[in-house]
Amino acid sequence: MSKRVDLKITCSDCSTEYDTTVYRTIWGEYEENKNLVMSDKINIVSCPTCHHKIKVPTALMYVDVKKQFAVWWEPTYDSQIDNDAISYAQMFGEGNFYQKAPRIADWDEFKETINKFYTGELKANPVKVSPKQEEAFKGVMEGMLKDLKKQNKKKSGCMVSLIFMFLIISSLSYVAFGLL
Repeated sequence: MSKRVDLKITCSDCSTEYDTTVYRTIWGEYEENKNLVMSDKINIVSCPTCHHKIKVPTALMYVDVKKQFAVWWEPTYDSQIDNDAISYAQMFGEGNFYQKAPRIADWDEFKETINKFYTGELKANPVKVSPKQEEAFKGVMEGMLKDLKKQNKKKSGCMVSLIFMFLIISSLSYVAFGLL
């Protein structure tokens, strides 16, 4: 699931401060998402006052779960990527493609690296899910489906959180259940 983050930007031309939302991760297995990256249209923001456009220089992870690879665009060092890598190793085992995703500072090199994975010139370590993890994913998904049904009846404001969790677990299930 692609993830977005909210930021406060100060325009370099007119000094206007404004809020915007940009991608932190983008799922490249969806053609429209891949096109956003390859056509340089992702994370471009425009000042509401003077309309000056910039590419927001915040880290972006391109992931293709079906092809089992990930690449970071990291224009400046982002310590959160180090923390994420530790979490990925704990979730999917040491050396998996999320943890070992290349970290590229140059935008054009970032796109070239993505293309090298698609052509097979580069290969990543696939995520391996143990039978124990697979059972855990199944249990979580079943519990979430029950909760969703209950929430539908109550019409609670927690529905968005449950849907978000469902999407995360279902994406992991692609790997866990071999649905790719």
